[in-house]
Amino acid sequence: MYFEDVISLTGKLIAFNTVNPPGNESDAAKFIGALLFENGFTVEYIPFEANRLHVIAEKGCTLDSLPVVFTGHFDTIPLGAREWSVDPFGGKVKNGKLYGRGSSDMKGGVAAMVVAAIQVAEKDFPKCGIRLIFTSGEELGCQGAKHLVETYGKLGKAKGIIVGEPTANIPAIGHKGGLYLNLTTSGITAHSSMPHLGDNAIYKAARAISKIEKFEFEAENDLLLGFPTINVGVVQGGMNINSVPDHAAFTIDARTTTKVDHQLLLEKI
Repeated sequence: MYFEDVISLTGKLIAFNTVNPPGNESDAAKFIGALLFENGFTVEYIPFEANRLHVIAEKGCTLDSLPVVFTGHFDTIPLGAREWSVDPFGGKVKNGKLYGRGSSDMKGGVAAMVVAAIQVAEKDFPKCGIRLIFTSGEELGCQGAKHLVETYGKLGKAKGIIVGEPTANIPAIGHKGGLYLNLTTSGITAHSSMPHLGDNAIYKAARAISKIEKFEFEAENDLLLGFPTINVGVVQGGMNINSVPDHAAFTIDARTTTKVDHQLLLEKI
């Protein structure tokens, strides 16, 4: 079992529904693990949560070597509210483009790294060895990678790490940081026919979100990463249409640079 065709392998990975939540990455993980094992790699599966696995595969590594590491993730973001014009798990090529959830982020990247590792292992194998680290649970805050670091004691050091995120084939040597916040507002419930007797938590959240939309970091341009950004991605609140909500919640996703101090940013927010 050997794949030279990255497109074909990407299509097979797209067919695995690994939308997070809930993820369900174990079948995709076992598929990639089996492929690497049949091509001479030592493969280890690390349990994460129910029906979720990380995969670590290596070839030519020793206790003293500093291997080249390829890393990526199996999960994808949800499909979204709009109906897809193609099967999101079809992995079909149309007009020269491969369509499906995760084709870019990052099942295409995982497939490319797997094929590259297999090919180089057969032709011009690096003396330092190759290690592939594929995680579950990346899209909601890299919980999978955090879990792997905390529970797996054999990651060791590396000569270099290549992450298969989409960068339009232009190597990126840095990455923005992230400050993820879950915020809540509270109020007093009342019947919607008498809203003046209550305190609407959604209105409070809306006013806060409106300020976030106009938020200014006042940060200098980072020559590598540019300017920081901020986004509200989730809003929740209320129980039913005919009551004043006493609870609302929303999220903030701030992507930061070396010009931003997280603690100062948190205080400003």
